[in-house]
Amino acid sequence: MLMDLIKKADSTGCNKISAQDAFKLCDTYGLPFDMLKDVAREKGARVDENGFWELMKQQQERARNAACSNKIGWNKSSFKLFDSPTKFLGYDCLKCRAKLLHIFKDGQELNEAVENQRVDLIFDQTPFYAQSGGQIGDSGTANSDGFCANITNCEKLSTGQFVHNALIISGNVKKGQTLNLGVDRLKREAISRNHTAAHILQAVLIDVLGSHVHQAGQLIDPNKVRFDFNHFEALTDSNIAEIERKINDVILGANSVETREMKKEQAQKLGAIALFGEKYGDWVRVVKIGDLSMEFCGGTHVDNTAKLGLFKIMSESSVGSGIRRIEAKTGYEVLKYINSLENILNKTCECVKIKNKFELYEKIYKLSNDFKDFCKKNENLKLNLVEQEFCQTLKDSSQKIKNLDCVLFKTNKLNGKSLKSFGDFVKSESPNIVAAICATCEKKSTLMVVCGKNAVKSGVNAGKVARELASIAGGKGGGRKELAMAGLPSAGCVDLIHEEFIKFVKNNIV
Repeated sequence: MLMDLIKKADSTGCNKISAQDAFKLCDTYGLPFDMLKDVAREKGARVDENGFWELMKQQQERARNAACSNKIGWNKSSFKLFDSPTKFLGYDCLKCRAKLLHIFKDGQELNEAVENQRVDLIFDQTPFYAQSGGQIGDSGTANSDGFCANITNCEKLSTGQFVHNALIISGNVKKGQTLNLGVDRLKREAISRNHTAAHILQAVLIDVLGSHVHQAGQLIDPNKVRFDFNHFEALTDSNIAEIERKINDVILGANSVETREMKKEQAQKLGAIALFGEKYGDWVRVVKIGDLSMEFCGGTHVDNTAKLGLFKIMSESSVGSGIRRIEAKTGYEVLKYINSLENILNKTCECVKIKNKFELYEKIYKLSNDFKDFCKKNENLKLNLVEQEFCQTLKDSSQKIKNLDCVLFKTNKLNGKSLKSFGDFVKSESPNIVAAICATCEKKSTLMVVCGKNAVKSGVNAGKVARELASIAGGKGGGRKELAMAGLPSAGCVDLIHEEFIKFVKNNIV
């Protein structure tokens, strides 16, 4: 598609790819913008870069507006008069005293909140991190004498105020009161571990997969890091093993994690990576991890990679054209995962009656082969039994039509594979046979029609018979002259089929 656009640009004489075409390739099909520019440059074409970034900004604004419109109880007009941003203290502390400036419920401002109410609280300062950049908001408590509220989330308005979603547990609170705010420390630490892991992951992905890798979205919560990135094929097992090893090398290397605020131009000169298409002010916060990674980032982080403990990739998948997703765990979540696996191993060992976990594979492998052998023998026994039952039915209940032996046979002992083998047996029993076999297995009914050589010469076609009988019962199917199959809606169709089966054979004999 890109080469077609380059040819189009060349044919028009301007040698320029439009912003709309470039945006479609990047946004819809996942082509990294840097790669698009490089390929176009090599072929003598240019890209309307300013127009591209303007379209990217418009898309982000639409996404932000949609996100705000989905927040229950949020009314943007209620917040538009705010002009003093909340002071964020959460990089340095998890507790503080703060003055309650505003109380909102369902978008309407209140002077007081009472027990059991869900409200939005705005303070002059806060240790709570507000959801942004893929990192979820903090939770914790707000309290004073006789008052307690659970802070379930924290979000940030475009005007800089931090909105604390709260459930009043006990007591009442009024505007102007000073409260004690406290962030859930364990949750924050887990989130910070995963955010630092996301930075390391991006750097290692670039190292392992190539410089085309760019972040395409992320979610950082206490349980996992979810990282989306540009790449055009699934990661192999060796890719994943290498990525895990390199990240854990960084963790065990106890690399320092430094955060600095600086002018945006200075950060860019130092080589800090900015988020694709994100807006930044004149001053930015830069997170540097050893010599591995340096990114613009306003999120929270650990101060040393060793605090991540361990990194484990849980899954790798596709989420769109040219976009892959990795979900991973760090710290205690990895320990929980290992413990859950060990618990499964222990239970499995107990089930198969072995004590040494390292012998489990051999034991399971042997049991699997034994089970396959058992199933094969069982199917053969059932097939032999059905063959005997069929021969008896053929002897007792077949109907002569000219020189052909027509028989309807029902069984519930055969599956798909053994049913075909049974068909070959029926065909070999007599060249004059025309058999309609109704087999029911696991609530699924199948009609199989078998015609011997003489039956086919007489004009009876198993495929036509199967289609005709199945259509009468509301099913579909077909096949060869000698053997055909069709699906039936239920085993109850057999009686309906029997009468039509005899008629159809009579009408088709030459």
